[in-house]
Amino acid sequence: MKRLSLLFGIITILFTLSACGLFQGDQPVTIELNHNLDPAELEDDGPRLSVKPENNIIVGQEITITASTYPGYQFVEWRNQDGTSFSTQPVTRFVVEASKTLTAVYEAYEVGYFNVTAFSNINEPIHLSQEGPFVPGTRLTITAPPVEGYTFDHFRDVDSGRLITRQQNYTFDVNQDRTIEAIYLEEDTFFVVFETNIDGIIPIVSHDGPYVDGEEVTVEAPLVPNHGFIHWQTEDGTIISYETIIEYTVTQSEQVIAIYNETALIYETDFEDVDKPSFARGTIETRGHLWTLHEALIGSSHLDRRVGEQGVRLRSGYIESVFAVQHIERITFKYATFGESEPSSIRLLISQDKVSWYLVEATTAQPELRTFEHVFSDEDLAEYGLTISEPLYVRISHNPADAENLVNVDNIKIYVSEENDNIHYLNEPHIELDEDIQRYYSLDEPWDGSACTAFYLTSEIRECAVDGHVDTSTIGKYEITYYYTIDGMTASETITKTVMRDASYLEHDYSAYYEGIEGLYGEALILALRDIIQDGVTLQTYGDARDILQITDEDPNNSNNVLLMYNRASVLSTWDQGTTWNREHVWPQSRLGLSSSTNNSSRHIGSDLHNLRAINPQINSSRGNKFFDFVETATSYYPGEDRGDAARIYFYMIVMYPQLTLTDELPDPATTYTPVGAVHGYLSSLLYFHFDDPVDAFETRRNEIIYSYQNNRNPFIDYPHLIELIYWDHENLLDWFEENE
Repeated sequence: MKRLSLLFGIITILFTLSACGLFQGDQPVTIELNHNLDPAELEDDGPRLSVKPENNIIVGQEITITASTYPGYQFVEWRNQDGTSFSTQPVTRFVVEASKTLTAVYEAYEVGYFNVTAFSNINEPIHLSQEGPFVPGTRLTITAPPVEGYTFDHFRDVDSGRLITRQQNYTFDVNQDRTIEAIYLEEDTFFVVFETNIDGIIPIVSHDGPYVDGEEVTVEAPLVPNHGFIHWQTEDGTIISYETIIEYTVTQSEQVIAIYNETALIYETDFEDVDKPSFARGTIETRGHLWTLHEALIGSSHLDRRVGEQGVRLRSGYIESVFAVQHIERITFKYATFGESEPSSIRLLISQDKVSWYLVEATTAQPELRTFEHVFSDEDLAEYGLTISEPLYVRISHNPADAENLVNVDNIKIYVSEENDNIHYLNEPHIELDEDIQRYYSLDEPWDGSACTAFYLTSEIRECAVDGHVDTSTIGKYEITYYYTIDGMTASETITKTVMRDASYLEHDYSAYYEGIEGLYGEALILALRDIIQDGVTLQTYGDARDILQITDEDPNNSNNVLLMYNRASVLSTWDQGTTWNREHVWPQSRLGLSSSTNNSSRHIGSDLHNLRAINPQINSSRGNKFFDFVETATSYYPGEDRGDAARIYFYMIVMYPQLTLTDELPDPATTYTPVGAVHGYLSSLLYFHFDDPVDAFETRRNEIIYSYQNNRNPFIDYPHLIELIYWDHENLLDWFEENE
């Protein structure tokens, strides 16, 4: 077997730790990981090396180092800096004693190195599609043949104990040595595979199978460092039990899996840093956190059973956390009887308010030092009306009726779920903003910097500081930072607060058609409205518009006539080939981004009914593709009494068609009928027009009729205030209200 020279080249993952430990007085250390593979011979950075936790490692802390697999190589060992072997396991957990440099040593596989052994539990030969040894990556199929008197149940991996498949043909790529067993069962017997969701960890089983129907099996989920047991479940996900030890009744062949959750150690104390020589009630601080001791002291005599030099001695009282823990997953501690005391009970209790305490587990202290562990779950706490997501206090108590038999408690550890994004690490301050904190203000509305809660060590509410100011006299966005600083550590959260003319519009109730736009403004509102009005739209042809406009633009005072755009003339509605009236593209078709004029068979942006109005042919010609404005020039046109109607059509068009742009700048005349020329305006004037000429009954009726044909609506006719929310910070919007209110 070819061995690569150690440290041909070194790829280093350096975990440089904080200059201060988790607690004052702790000594930080550095863990440096290398591998021995030559970077020049690798296609990438090589094996992945990691250490958990990644930082704030201190002397006495347990850590895990991991060396990943790497194609073409096998892991041999972790090696110390002096060349001695440290561990032969790629995943190694150990207690840190000092800074350390370790090298992951790999060796190259030789061709034909891998071997696969397959056999059955009844000595029946198992067929391999080809003979070994196997080149890495070889595609191999193993087959369990039918056997008279037996039923094939499954293949299992002997090394891990895991069920592989219930199929009699198993195909896989050979990338390591493997030993595979085919499990056959006699009639009325079953094989239950007990396993966990953690590699290398298997449950403790009272006796192995196969099992007969109805047989009882005792199964225990073992204690796993930095993991909390959650529940037992079957292979289809059905939960069996939340107890770590179960009595399982066999009724069929299946997998039973112990599910664990990775946890983080957020607090640990061995009481080496505190003194309390009497049983009198008092509060101590150890490892930066407060505990209340009642009928308890810190003992260090030869009769105290402890881990280090000293621990807690309970007479008839308790040790209770002054701080609360959110998302608590697990608590462990050492316990034993004191001196010659007789065995006596010790109990773990929890509380939400330090008034009502609930017993979660009890055990009996014996002369030998044992480990107590309790894994919390919402199911366990439901009977008390509690959940692990809320802050909980813990109390370790001795039975007062057994005061003559003292007990010792030491080395308390508290874990929370690493997968939860809302972990409140007790050794750091934490900021929480109220869920209903105000983020939007109307002009001149008062504001303050409250609605912030800080946590540190306890769940006591502490006052937050505020950096920044919201000037509610000025429309705009303001960055406000809430923060809390203690012991050189700062927790902060920055949010954006918005001042608009009338923020109450954000709480407006809308019809079902506009579901989902509540609380939106600016670009987010445009996108939401676009999804709504584009959904299910059925554009009519430009030719059909000649008939439909006779209905949509009907003169409310004369049903035989239509009202013309811009001059409000009432003319006979019968279509006469455009002599009396024709179809106006309010947003000019030369500025729709089309390559040519719209024809009668067109069914696209140029035939959108919301943008078409009946118009006098001469006015249509004089208006051309001029921008809308207050005055008429060679490039601008005043829409008269229909100025608000025109504005709302334009606002509809830019929402419906993202290729269109409203602007205050005239485009290049040469860009008509091109995508780059799909612009129009003037936006500033249109904002004035919208408010100056409100929605009337003619527009409302027209919107309803178009909806019946085209299956979409103009939002700005239904809810004119949406323009305020979209253009909330446009100066002309505020100018109009200042001038007219």
